[in-house]
Amino acid sequence: MDKDTQKSKFVGIALAFNDIFTDLGLGGDLIRPLDGSIIRYSAVRDYLDRFKFDDSVIVATAGFTKKTPRKISPTEREVSLANQLFKYCDQYNSRLPLAETLCWSTRSEIRIGIKTAIRRGFASKDEKDVTVVIASNLTHLIRIWLYAKIYTPKTWKFKLIRVKHRFSFWSHLLEIPKLIRDIDYSLRLRSRFLRSRSI
Repeated sequence: MDKDTQKSKFVGIALAFNDIFTDLGLGGDLIRPLDGSIIRYSAVRDYLDRFKFDDSVIVATAGFTKKTPRKISPTEREVSLANQLFKYCDQYNSRLPLAETLCWSTRSEIRIGIKTAIRRGFASKDEKDVTVVIASNLTHLIRIWLYAKIYTPKTWKFKLIRVKHRFSFWSHLLEIPKLIRDIDYSLRLRSRFLRSRSI
């Protein structure tokens, strides 16, 4: 490994998919087959471990539900998706993520995951040689690329990893309108930015 690689920092974003444990996340039993959250997390962890990137952190920020990301939902989920991942890693002696119950949605997990790494002092916004690492299935990665492009600080880079996990046909189809929605969002965001610079 060269000296430049040793100096590099890596921020892994562990994207949630669904519950990992039974009984609204409270149970001790894993939901089988293993959830996409674990597969995505494992791919990020293995990438960092394979290249021995010691100066790295994995951030998980997914909350309880879309309507109440930061509050327990007694009928839907009693343990946040981020904390379920932490519980899984703790029980199975895997690398523990920095788990904070903060948000909902892929876009928010990427944006807030990066902000959390900065807020917790792992890396600064203007620092060089920082790479954001995210894993998901191919259909999902298209949108993830857009979010990573928007939210990764200018001096940072990002690395996307393709994995295979359960993703229903309906979920694949829903990625199309979501992508259109998010392209529209990014164009409006860019337009507002350009207008603010011209004032």
